[in-house]
Amino acid sequence: MDTMNTIFPFLLNHWVLSIAFIAVLAALFLTTYSNTAQGVNLVTAASLVSLMNGEKTVILDNRPKEAFDSGHILGAKPVPNEEDETKAAMVLIDKHKTLPVVVVGQTEANGLRLASDLVKQGVKPVFCLRGGMGAWREANLPLSQKS
Repeated sequence: MDTMNTIFPFLLNHWVLSIAFIAVLAALFLTTYSNTAQGVNLVTAASLVSLMNGEKTVILDNRPKEAFDSGHILGAKPVPNEEDETKAAMVLIDKHKTLPVVVVGQTEANGLRLASDLVKQGVKPVFCLRGGMGAWREANLPLSQKS
């Protein structure tokens, strides 16, 4: 019961910190669960390897051409950096609409943007590499420089 007597005075004395803490928790909750609600599944680098080994997968890399050319996941298709990136991606997966699609961005946020747009276009299942290409590199997984 002593804990309850100290929590409320702390919250009142440090209300700015308390509000900031609640805001951070809310943002964490929203980003974690909104992606799944939109139909985009986040996948780790290790899980992506398992997915690729288990079934045919379409991997879309929406990083700039220079970044793609310097090293990409084997079999990844570069998404041209056009005004309508989603339309360019839909052209790439047109023949493979029934296969799982994985979007890899420079960062997770870059990949999520395109992945969410693909789900809105009716593509399913759609995955996004958690942590972006940096997570793939951190896991020391192989990169290809072939187009």
